[in-house]
Amino acid sequence: MKQKFYIALLILICFGKIDSLAQKTITDSIVSIVDTTQRIAYLNSISERYANKNNLDSSALFATEALRLAQIAQDVKGEANALYHIGEVYTTKGKYKKALAHFLRSLKLKHQVKDKSFSVSLYYRMANVFARLRLYPQALKYYYKMKGAYEAGQNKNNYLLMDFDLPRTQNDSSIVAESTVLADSAQNNDTTTIVTLLNPADFMPDNDTADVAVNNIITDSLDSPLPKVESEPMPDEDISEYFHDGKKALGYGLMVHVKQPRAGDRKPFTNLSNVGHMFVTLIKFNKDTSILSRSFGFYPKKDNILSATPILPTTSSVFKDDSQHEWDEIVGKFISRRKFEKILRKVKEYKCKKYNLNSNNCTDFGLEIAAIAGIKIKETLGDWPLGGGNNPANAGQSILEGKVDEDDKENKTGLLIFNMIRR
Repeated sequence: MKQKFYIALLILICFGKIDSLAQKTITDSIVSIVDTTQRIAYLNSISERYANKNNLDSSALFATEALRLAQIAQDVKGEANALYHIGEVYTTKGKYKKALAHFLRSLKLKHQVKDKSFSVSLYYRMANVFARLRLYPQALKYYYKMKGAYEAGQNKNNYLLMDFDLPRTQNDSSIVAESTVLADSAQNNDTTTIVTLLNPADFMPDNDTADVAVNNIITDSLDSPLPKVESEPMPDEDISEYFHDGKKALGYGLMVHVKQPRAGDRKPFTNLSNVGHMFVTLIKFNKDTSILSRSFGFYPKKDNILSATPILPTTSSVFKDDSQHEWDEIVGKFISRRKFEKILRKVKEYKCKKYNLNSNNCTDFGLEIAAIAGIKIKETLGDWPLGGGNNPANAGQSILEGKVDEDDKENKTGLLIFNMIRR
């Protein structure tokens, strides 16, 4: 195996995959390091360097050798880092299932490493991959775990501050750590807020290999691009009634997705009919660890061939299931129960609204839902022949350019922001 590594290294050098400076120093440096642990660390650092230069083959080569040596030497930290770097390579190559499999293997070793900066990076990468695999609840969970690991450096108890909309009591000056007990007593029409402490480790332990959705992904040997699925209309009662399952909630989440007509461009349409799309995902995390999730968007229900066009912009509307819809940019966050219920009421309102290409389209719906959650996306307006308004091209580009804020005075847990353009 060692011989194979050096043969592969020689091939990369011969074909110019490694720069001239590296040709002169890397091989000698590796051989000169006697201590195995230091050699593993050096190989991992070289892998990271080439990953940052987008030289993926070289990065994978050094990480794979680091992994081999780490397993022989039982160097847990070196093994976890090597698995992480291999996962990064697969992510950049678009092989998300293989990336996730390596990240999960690294995750099993994380507790022995006890490196909070490593935990932050690993959780972030896992959240990114989960989002790309359209496993949105897991993406939001691992983003939250990443926040918890980051905050742990400033908070020895490893707690995150969360705001829940709850009725005040005589003991409202005390901070209660049991969010689920308090959340269950919340009233929909209550406007007061109490600060609650959540422990990310209690909220979501590292046991996602037992998750059915995750298991189905990592045991699937095929790592081809996710299929394009046509969104189908949803039953009238499906969205709001689905979440009222009678179970105690531990938390709520929202994700806003944008598919631009052309990724990375503010042009509002391509090929006349491609205008892009904006949709949302609502998530309820239950105390019994079950998860409810719905991804859906606001669509025109064409009354005739010219409906929802600049000539006849107004038509009937319909919600469609967008759980398998493609996206270019995504913004997500945890929200309070009160805001979650407010969003469900807004969804009911939209069932009675007409679709209008200029003033009440999929982007208008998505922006209104985002605003309730405290997500503010700027510069979303644009023009097109015979009309104009909010549109996916501008909304997505603003997310890509960082023109999005967390406008939430109650619950500042930060925004999960990913895109499919820059890995």
